[in-house]
Order: sequence, then C-alpha cells, then structure tokens
Amino acid sequence: YYSSLSLVVAIGLFMRGLGLILYFARQLGKGILEASIGNVLKAGFRLRREENVYLDIVKIIEAVK
Repeated sequence: YYSSLSLVVAIGLFMRGLGLILYFARQLGKGILEASIGNVLKAGFRLRREENVYLDIVKIIEAVK
C-alpha cells in the first residue's frame, strides 16, 4: 500500500531519471526519440504495418525489403 504522496514522489524521480538518460544519450550520439519510420524507409525497406502498442512509446514496425 502506497500513499498518494509517495507515488507522486516516485513518479517524479522516475521522470527526472528518464530526462537524465535522454540527455546523456543525445550527448553520445543519436537520440532515443528519433524518427524510426523515416530510418526504415531510408534503409530501403517498404513499410507494411505500423502500430503504436503502448502510449506511443513502443511501436511495431513491419517492413519488407
């Protein structure tokens, strides 16, 4: 059982940590939040299906060469 205040604090800490991860990922090279569909098409694949699975964070991309 968690109080609502501790849940808000936990979510806040998670979001702060996620922000740090994204910052360092951008410093090291390509960002995590890049245009995946565009990269699939640039690689010469033909898009068959695109589906958002979880809150636009996880995406299914089905493509053929």
